[in-house]
Amino acid sequence: NLLALFFFYFELYSDNKQEILKSEIQLIVIDDPVSSLDDANRFYVLELMKKVYEADAQVFLLTHSWSDYCELSYKYRSNTNEDLD
Repeated sequence: NLLALFFFYFELYSDNKQEILKSEIQLIVIDDPVSSLDDANRFYVLELMKKVYEADAQVFLLTHSWSDYCELSYKYRSNTNEDLD
């Protein structure tokens, strides 16, 4: 699973530094990337997923883990009071 995920991740980018997303990619769907991983690999993959969130594409990351969801999604929410209106 880990090798397949790494292959998928590196195929998203057009450069070796994984900074430029391929122009034809507009939507990324990732289904539970860390469910079968140990803690060390889970941390590494979550860090990669954070980088995917920064890409200029719409990202859907499906997970069964509340803590993974919180770690990935709350970083990208606005902290203004306007969200409460």
